Amino acid sequence: AAASYRRGLELAGFRLAAPMREQAEAEAALLANLALAELRLGQPAEAAGHSRAVLALDPRNVKARFRLASALGEIGEAEAALREVEVASALEPSDAAVSALRRRLRQECHLAKQREKQQCSRMFRS
Repeated sequence: AAASYRRGLELAGFRLAAPMREQAEAEAALLANLALAELRLGQPAEAAGHSRAVLALDPRNVKARFRLASALGEIGEAEAALREVEVASALEPSDAAVSALRRRLRQECHLAKQREKQQCSRMFRS
């Protein structure tokens, strides 16, 4: 699937007759789908990059924010992921997948802060 979306992006670049808005929408859709395919292939860094490219075209794209948050969470950037999912939640408060990811990332951030506090307290006890 990822190869098909890449090919679609290549082809979209040659559609000079289409209005710019339509080209941007088509590019955003292809990039968002490529990001999803990359997430499923276990390539979160690539998915994050393509999600950011979608957001450069359309900052209100909830799917791209969700996929960026998912990718960031997978590469261990839980706080950045939480910021992205918070924006997605504000844009689409009724989205169940966004809400579930938001809860999970909040929990991860909370646990990370607890571990950090424990490590600091151990350092000062030594």
